[in-house]
Amino acid sequence: MSSIKKVILGLFLVLFITGCMEATEDETINGYKLPPQPDETLNNSTLLGIDSNNNGVRDDVEIWVIKKYAKADYPKIKTGIAMQWGATAQQVIQNPQTAYADKKYMLINRAQDCESYAYYQKLKKVGHYSIDNDIFNEEYVDKVFNTKERIKAYYLFNANLAGHMYGATMSHPSKCDFDIDAIKE
Repeated sequence: MSSIKKVILGLFLVLFITGCMEATEDETINGYKLPPQPDETLNNSTLLGIDSNNNGVRDDVEIWVIKKYAKADYPKIKTGIAMQWGATAQQVIQNPQTAYADKKYMLINRAQDCESYAYYQKLKKVGHYSIDNDIFNEEYVDKVFNTKERIKAYYLFNANLAGHMYGATMSHPSKCDFDIDAIKE
């Protein structure tokens, strides 16, 4: 092998190793350790994407959530709620054709009840809650259901729930997938 090829190969290896070290560098925000940023093409090539830490939330969504709410009012509570919505979104698009039979609407109810508890009980925002405070909003939906396959699965989930009767549920801290009452902020 010529010396030029060896130099180029050496530079490539240095750049590759340096790039890998940057990709695995730990970043923690408000106590949340961010997963590595997934490759966008690979992440969007499957319905469920990449969840490297197996917490039920796609890595790109998790990073976005943690960074979005890092400097918000009540950042840990809002991040917890948004993470619950992220896990819920992942679950509802899995086998959406059996959404009603699998009672996946209960996941939506839990996330809504957790968010409602946060605003009306935990944060005492009765009368001050507005659509601007809603975490599972249009921006969130656009982030989570960001491919044709994910949008189709979400529409199929909704279509399979259409026409059924659902009872009212109550907001309560037990509906949160995290200990909301232990958070002091």
